[in-house]
Amino acid sequence: RNGFQVSRCLSGPANYGTWLAYGAAYSNNGFVFCDGAGLRHIFVCMVSHQHVVRNDATMRVVGQDCAYPMWLLKYRLRSHAYAPTYRPPIVASAPSRPVRHVRPSQFYFVQDGRWVLQST
Repeated sequence: RNGFQVSRCLSGPANYGTWLAYGAAYSNNGFVFCDGAGLRHIFVCMVSHQHVVRNDATMRVVGQDCAYPMWLLKYRLRSHAYAPTYRPPIVASAPSRPVRHVRPSQFYFVQDGRWVLQST
């Protein structure tokens, strides 16, 4: 109802920020809510580039009002399901020539429970 409250953060110094992993596998290995029925609950969030406290290959930590939970997913692991251990991506060395960053011309969003393609 009031979003992520940085004042209630237990990791890092007081009011450090909201911790958000880039990969769901990282969160699945101990940072999701598991209810009494065996359902796991995980947020899929929109995270700002503003007020970034930490940003590495695994996660981004942002200040108050810089992360918004878009969806709450509920799921159950099968007893024989393989839960991979999160491994950060390998960072390649800097290219010999500048990399041209191209903005995407399309993206997806959810509308009425379905993924919809939007052109920019």
